Amino acid sequence: CFTIQHSSTDNCLMLQLQLDDYQQLNAVTQRIRMLFDVDAPIAQIDSQLSEQLAPLMHYQPGIRIPGIWDSFEAGVRAILGQQVSVQQAMQLVTRMVDELGRDIDLKVHGSKKLFPQPEAVEYRDTYSVVTEKVPENATYCALCSRLRRGNLYRVAREEECDALVLGHHREDILETFFLNLFHGGKIATMPPKLVNDEGDLLVLRPLAFCAEEDLSKFATAMQFPIIPCDLCGSQDGLQRNAMKEMIADIERRMPGRKDTMIRAMGNINPGHMLDQNLFDFAGLDRSR
Repeated sequence: CFTIQHSSTDNCLMLQLQLDDYQQLNAVTQRIRMLFDVDAPIAQIDSQLSEQLAPLMHYQPGIRIPGIWDSFEAGVRAILGQQVSVQQAMQLVTRMVDELGRDIDLKVHGSKKLFPQPEAVEYRDTYSVVTEKVPENATYCALCSRLRRGNLYRVAREEECDALVLGHHREDILETFFLNLFHGGKIATMPPKLVNDEGDLLVLRPLAFCAEEDLSKFATAMQFPIIPCDLCGSQDGLQRNAMKEMIADIERRMPGRKDTMIRAMGNINPGHMLDQNLFDFAGLDRSR
């Protein structure tokens, strides 16, 4: 256990720590430093958040989330707290720790469980399936995405969830739009909110309007854990990579075009397109 106090005279945190095994002193101290953001790049965080959260940051600079040991736990608690009641969220967190948390013997306080790490939540070997089923020189993406989506839907149903929240950002939305346009012959992309084909789950993409570059900087600043994937981006010549390069080139030559394109997707005039299923061109006359 530990106690920590702020010393206003010395402008520092005073830590008192009790350990059964002092070989863990450095690891525990480093985790406490992370808990209180002692090593966080404050200037970089302020720069990234000041545009959206300027009023809050002005009145409450350096505000922190209390009682959270790591960023993954903070994210899980935040998502659960928004979807269900506080009491239900606490029950779900307790269940998650009981089923997936790693046992730890505290000696003095008895056996406890640590909050699970991201990789402990769900593991499925899609890599072997994809590399076995996909022919040589064919792309992994289609089968890989179907397998991952199937696993996500399965887990969501097993846990009786109402919604599946995905992390697609602005660039993902734009790349999918151009993939459909150039290679699918249709105008479509990934919407921020939809109901799945079976009608039992909402699919939400809350980061759909967020720039990939901003999210990358924020994730680095917050030291979010990254779960690596051995398939994504492992092949050369992928069409999505070509779309990414094309969009990046457009943005370099004409800054601001990404924002313009993403706004255009929400400003569609069916009467100025060619789809007869969306607009009654046959019934159009001068009286309309």
